[in-house]
Amino acid sequence: MALTGWPRTLLAGLGLPEAPRPAGGGRFVFSDVWTGEVIECDPADGAYRILGKVPGRPNGLGWLPDGRLLAVSMQERRLFAVESGTTAVAADLSEIAGGLLNEMVVDRHGRAYVSDHNLAPGDTPEERHRNARPAGIILIDPTAGGSARRIADGLLGPNGMAITPDGEALIVAETGGERLTAFAIGPDGALSQRRTVAALGFAPDGIALDGRGRLWVASSYPTGRFARIANGLIDAEIGTEGYGGFACLIDAGHMLLLEAPVPTQPADRRGRIRMLVEPS
Repeated sequence: MALTGWPRTLLAGLGLPEAPRPAGGGRFVFSDVWTGEVIECDPADGAYRILGKVPGRPNGLGWLPDGRLLAVSMQERRLFAVESGTTAVAADLSEIAGGLLNEMVVDRHGRAYVSDHNLAPGDTPEERHRNARPAGIILIDPTAGGSARRIADGLLGPNGMAITPDGEALIVAETGGERLTAFAIGPDGALSQRRTVAALGFAPDGIALDGRGRLWVASSYPTGRFARIANGLIDAEIGTEGYGGFACLIDAGHMLLLEAPVPTQPADRRGRIRMLVEPS
């Protein structure tokens, strides 16, 4: 089912917008992978400000319980704390990561789950998709002195993640596996009871849960789309006007769509964020 209505453009002239997170008061934050900026935006009027610059291409973001914002550096394979216009290294994962880091989600205990993407070789999205290599998820636990350990492996291109509202399950998008996979979260943050939530038939990127527990999935391959998953099936879609869908967020009564051309290039500034009223 295609949803009625049409999103309006909130921000344009971006590089590659990724990893939107609520920031309170209806505002949200996101990363621009190509410009290296972490940006806060108010969707009421589109006003925005740069919170900081992260070296090595920022992606996943997450809020710690003390109010600090964490950002993943894909290339440096480190986490940075972004605060008051400055960035400082919060964790170094270079010795445990198998490839480029990617997305991140932080739970209510301040534990950070980071997808270790192990980027596949290839010059085109199709080649990278076909050559997807097994990778995993890394857990950084502040209650254990900030220790990092691998808690999942054998995932094909782990990408966007979401934690269910009860905190008992983590869902990860496997870009290369074309599926959504769920794990039970143990008391120590460990993952178990792996199961497939949905076999999609397209490559998922960022994901987000709505207020009814339905998953929205962004995708740029083989075609751009935002698809809503209910009971393992697609029950609604939003088109992208030829762009790739990279991430989405449902918050404060609206939905944000983060898009960029495919293939996306570091010098390209056609990335954008569109907004619509939260679909019912």
